[in-house]
Amino acid sequence: MSPFLFSCQFMLANLLIYSYLINNNETAYYHYLASELLSTAFCHLPDAYASALYHAKRAVELSPEDVSLKEHLLLFHDIPEKLISKEEAKAIAQEILKIMPNSEAAKNVLHNA
Repeated sequence: MSPFLFSCQFMLANLLIYSYLINNNETAYYHYLASELLSTAFCHLPDAYASALYHAKRAVELSPEDVSLKEHLLLFHDIPEKLISKEEAKAIAQEILKIMPNSEAAKNVLHNA
């Protein structure tokens, strides 16, 4: 199989997984996985990061007690597009540090703000 066809097959498999996650059981975990897929494997697609942010925020809405999901949101402040403003990132970081004082991601946001 040519490298191009292998790459296409990999992308199609990932798209099918993404579609399955979104169209079935809506859970924080599935939204987190969708966010990860969009911000890594599909980051080259138009608006992939914006879609990934939507799923990251939805994951937090569905499971607000999960601090790791809030840490994941901070990624969207670190990317060049800065989809989360400095103020929003600082607020998220402060919220994280109240629950998990040793969060390096949150400390980095506050240190670099």
